[in-house]
Amino acid sequence: MTAVDTPVCTGEDICAKEGFAPLIEARAISVEHPDPGTSGEILETKRIADMTRDAGIRIALHQTGTPVMAMTNAQCAMAIDNSIALEIHSTDSLW
Repeated sequence: MTAVDTPVCTGEDICAKEGFAPLIEARAISVEHPDPGTSGEILETKRIADMTRDAGIRIALHQTGTPVMAMTNAQCAMAIDNSIALEIHSTDSLW
């Protein structure tokens, strides 16, 4: 395994807690970046966040979706202790 000095953020295309576990256990990331819409919705995202918190890793949620999904993700982010950001892509959305 090779260590890098550059902070690594990944996870927007990983599903479920089991998908994130190897990265978290190996401390291979600096910031976890799940998308609640694809990682298992709010409850599974909270489980992922708790696992990252226990490992000392921060979390920044990823989101591309509707205004309802944006508000859902904002609520999810507020329930996560180690949350540092909520990324929202809306350049292609009419809203």
